[in-house]
Amino acid sequence: MLDIAQALLPNVVAVQVLSAANPTPTGVVAGGTGCLVNLGERPFVLTARHVAVAWDRQGRDGQLGILGGMGTPLDITAWQIIDEDEALDLATIASPRSFDARDIGKTFYRPESWPPVRARRGEVAAFVGYPGLHRQPSARGLENRVAPFIDFVSSSSGRHFLMVDEEEERVVATFLQGLAPFGPTGGVSGAPVFINRDGRMVLAGVIYEGGETERATFFAAHADFVLPDGTFDRNLPR
Repeated sequence: MLDIAQALLPNVVAVQVLSAANPTPTGVVAGGTGCLVNLGERPFVLTARHVAVAWDRQGRDGQLGILGGMGTPLDITAWQIIDEDEALDLATIASPRSFDARDIGKTFYRPESWPPVRARRGEVAAFVGYPGLHRQPSARGLENRVAPFIDFVSSSSGRHFLMVDEEEERVVATFLQGLAPFGPTGGVSGAPVFINRDGRMVLAGVIYEGGETERATFFAAHADFVLPDGTFDRNLPR
């Protein structure tokens, strides 16, 4: 599992909403996960819509930031939302030319081809997300530790695919002592889901809903709705 997590991490960022009164690592009021994506036309952050607009609920007086894992969130409040789809719960945020992903220890996901084949029942799916359960301020800034997850695709429909612990066979492992055990997955929304195809991890979806325990069902919107320019294909069947 750790090998797969390490393979996915370079493209995955924590998305943080900080309060206007305290836009520091101790002032996080909401959080999620996102993926740095470049499909050949323009770079952007792909995440769940309810994560991207979370700072709206702060009256737009707060601050939206992304973080590679630890440190001070990079303020992306001024970055423009390219597109958002409430039904799919997906959003894309444009990355300016001045942004260098290496500054936060990340790289953009650049697939060999696009769009991907949709997730199919029985395929192995994996994601890493930044649950709020493992987020804490420290002398080094904000520390976000990921939770890796691997399971089989249980079903796939027009809008999304599901990962369900149908046989109750999931196993929870702790890789860093002292962290709270796996529990509420708030903060994982927006995490990119990759499918293992012939040894390659292919971006196939985005988590928009999860659960509270290790038996949680995870819902992921299909990634093929995303067009190379960051807008969404509204002609695909849902």
